[in-house]
Amino acid sequence: MSGAADIPLPIALIISACLLGGALLTLVGAIGLLKLKTFYQRVHAPTLGSSMGMVFILASSIIYFSVSRGALVFHE
Repeated sequence: MSGAADIPLPIALIISACLLGGALLTLVGAIGLLKLKTFYQRVHAPTLGSSMGMVFILASSIIYFSVSRGALVFHE
């Protein structure tokens, strides 16, 4: 498998943006769990944050392995 130095810069920026966006959304969901008052609000915030966060993290993984192997990879 090739290293991270072989990834073109625009693709690396897209991967980084997806990872940071996913981490930020997951963090916002976790903070919402602590800050919100009622039970239903506490359930709603982490569900949306973690779901969208994992979508972005999964997308970054798919992009990285697809570019590094030269074919579309959905091994996750």
